[in-house]
Amino acid sequence: MGKFDGYLICSDLDNTLTYEGKIPEANIKAIRYFQENGGFFTICSGRNPEFLRQFTEWIDLNTYVIGFGGAKAVNLKTGDVLFHSTYTERMKEIYQEMIDGLCEVRDVFFHFSSDSTFTSFSLSDYLEKRELIMKRSISKGGVRFLPGADDEGQTWRLREKYKGEDVEIVRSYVGCLELISAFGSKRTASHKLKEVIDAHTLICVGDFENDISMVEGADIGYAVGNACEALKAVADRITVPASHGAIAAIIDDIEKSL
Repeated sequence: MGKFDGYLICSDLDNTLTYEGKIPEANIKAIRYFQENGGFFTICSGRNPEFLRQFTEWIDLNTYVIGFGGAKAVNLKTGDVLFHSTYTERMKEIYQEMIDGLCEVRDVFFHFSSDSTFTSFSLSDYLEKRELIMKRSISKGGVRFLPGADDEGQTWRLREKYKGEDVEIVRSYVGCLELISAFGSKRTASHKLKEVIDAHTLICVGDFENDISMVEGADIGYAVGNACEALKAVADRITVPASHGAIAAIIDDIEKSL
């Protein structure tokens, strides 16, 4: 029996687990210690799950990784896919309505289910090709705005418009808005994983608005010290910034509470 048996940590990647693209050494050591004592650690990111493979050089992701903002969970060691949520026809309609109503869009992008990288289009190129684009299987889509655009205000208005729909409209960073299925969100994905591995405590940590549902829905939700104010407002606890080894600090916090 390990002291961390039954604990699952789902961490966002950029500016949460990593700082300037690298995992702080304190996090690497703490994650190894956490896993050696029975804990499960994984990444829950908006990126393609295959992108996360590069970090296995430093840390062991000892359960399914979650990518595409919660739409896909895969075991990088075996290739086993736990789930993969794609856009419904209604979500494709919402995406098209969303684009038609937005201002100051720089470009649009998609994570197509069959592709290993995301694909971006200029707005004019998307409008010309969207009938063909929307026939494809889409894991996640979004838009990037021109510098200085009111992306926060536009995101808020879209959330209000589609409040009754099974979607999440979130910013993954300033200037980038994404449309995600409520059934394939970080929150839903982390709960599915908790159930599959029979964990008793789900701990989620993030830094930006696309982590809000995941952190809010966790048994213990953490915001890193560099997180946006909206995430800090829903978190149960606020830890140190990513640059100071936030995951290490969280694992230390868990151990002290045992």
